[in-house]
Amino acid sequence: MNRPPDEVAIKKTLDEEVPPLFDYLEQEVGDKQFLVANRFTVADIGVATQFVNFKLAGCSVDVKRWPQLAAYVERIHNRPSFKAVIEKELAAFKPA
Repeated sequence: MNRPPDEVAIKKTLDEEVPPLFDYLEQEVGDKQFLVANRFTVADIGVATQFVNFKLAGCSVDVKRWPQLAAYVERIHNRPSFKAVIEKELAAFKPA
């Protein structure tokens, strides 16, 4: 959009709004491989997709603060279907 980012809003979001959401997801993921019924479902796709966007924004889950969530995201993102799309999107976002 050819406008500079609102750094104050970004910092507030990352410092205040994201942590409670990640705390919740850390608890929900726990030691499970997947979110529902011990199998890959649309729930995993919906949640993991948001972390693709997070990654494209240059962010990542703090593995020290949210180890189970970080492992879950990595596990889902390493699935062949996710991995191929992530690689394609990362390439599209690289500066020319």
